Amino acid sequence: MKSKSKNNKDKTQATAQYLLAEFEMLHQRANLQEQIIANKVNFYLLLVSALAGGSILAIDIDSLENHILLLAFILVLILFIVGITTFLQILDYVISSTFFYRRAGRIRKWFLDFNPQIKDYSPFRATDNRPHYYTDRAMLRGLDPILLVLNSATAATLGILLFWIIYEYRKAFSPFINNWIPIAITILLGVLLSFFAWNIQVNYAKETCKRKEKFELKKGRVHFHLDSDTEVGVSSTAGQES
Repeated sequence: MKSKSKNNKDKTQATAQYLLAEFEMLHQRANLQEQIIANKVNFYLLLVSALAGGSILAIDIDSLENHILLLAFILVLILFIVGITTFLQILDYVISSTFFYRRAGRIRKWFLDFNPQIKDYSPFRATDNRPHYYTDRAMLRGLDPILLVLNSATAATLGILLFWIIYEYRKAFSPFINNWIPIAITILLGVLLSFFAWNIQVNYAKETCKRKEKFELKKGRVHFHLDSDTEVGVSSTAGQES
């Protein structure tokens, strides 16, 4: 009898050690994802600064004077492509880190089930359906707003530069319009394009996170719902309970 009791105790201790190692690994991987996100945003900001500085220097080069709009369009196009690529990568990292935190919640549940007395002392809830992949009140916690702003700005700038390239090189309608009309078009185009670019990014992130939430539920990968909460619609970002 004592031997059986000792075996059960050893088994419980081994299980606890194994789960603790897994718990630490999950948090390390989630933290690594968040560091990668920060590094990618910083790299993008550095690239924006470098190309902006290069553009300012190019203005003073006489041989480029007649092609400055085309050069600016190419540079902004590069920024836009890199920015959208960075946005998609960061969204994937946000989802991955949220996944790791949710799996860590399973391990937390095991320890609270094993010793319910520690429930009141646990800083987080013991469930694997939190944090949500998306929440309306915290839609930008994982996606750095500066990235969304810059992508919206580069999209608007692309449209404006394209308009001025057509206006300057073709001169198709310039003799028949007042000088204020191109300026008005530029302002309106910039506002509309930045608005649409912002909303497209936010809505894409929202729908991607919702699909991930539905996929988790459909495949039965959520084992420990918080109370009766099975709501789909839903991403907090990594590392934060919602």
